[in-house]
Amino acid sequence: MEELDILFQLQCIDLMLEANERKLREITAPPPSAKATEEKLSLFQSKDQELRNLKRDIKDRELEIDSLSQKIKKLKSELYSGKGGVKELMDKQSDLEALTKNQKKLEDVLLELLEKAEVLESEVHEAREQWSQKEKEKEEDLARQAKEKAEIEEAIEKLKQERKSKADLLPVDLLNTYEKLRRSMMGRAVVEVKKDKCGGCQIQIASRKLSEIKKRNSIITCENCGRILYWKEG
Repeated sequence: MEELDILFQLQCIDLMLEANERKLREITAPPPSAKATEEKLSLFQSKDQELRNLKRDIKDRELEIDSLSQKIKKLKSELYSGKGGVKELMDKQSDLEALTKNQKKLEDVLLELLEKAEVLESEVHEAREQWSQKEKEKEEDLARQAKEKAEIEEAIEKLKQERKSKADLLPVDLLNTYEKLRRSMMGRAVVEVKKDKCGGCQIQIASRKLSEIKKRNSIITCENCGRILYWKEG
């Protein structure tokens, strides 16, 4: 029966369409490298901002040290001039010692910050390189994805055209029956009989019914799941 062959061919086309449409849905999702790129970018930005903040701190400490240096220089000049009373000179000497001590503390802090900045600059450079590498991988994946998407879309279009040509050959009532079965049977309306069993629910087919199926003279459905049973000749 030619209609049976067309139905089976239509079923094969629909299964291929579903598979390709599933692939298309999967391929439109961002590739794993996109997430990895975002993570590397976030790490780089975090490290870079940390370095920027640290450099501002260094600049502030340098300004503080410079300001103290100017004050120390002025006090030394006043002390060396010998002008003023004893108490005034003693007070200035005390101020000088306090400023010098504070300057030393600030210089120690500045040295620690500079050492930290050196390490952080290396980390920023490494983070930038890792981000750049992941960005390159992402672009390659997206290009490959776009190519594969175009190929799948082309295959889907061809299958749709082939499906229409097959569907047009079937009587409307039979096509409607097929479509209803396909919706209720998770996409599989026509199944091949293999080892005397329904290819859908795997129930054993009675000998008399199997004999009728093999004759291929009429549309016969599975008594258990209701799918159309197909016997492939040869």
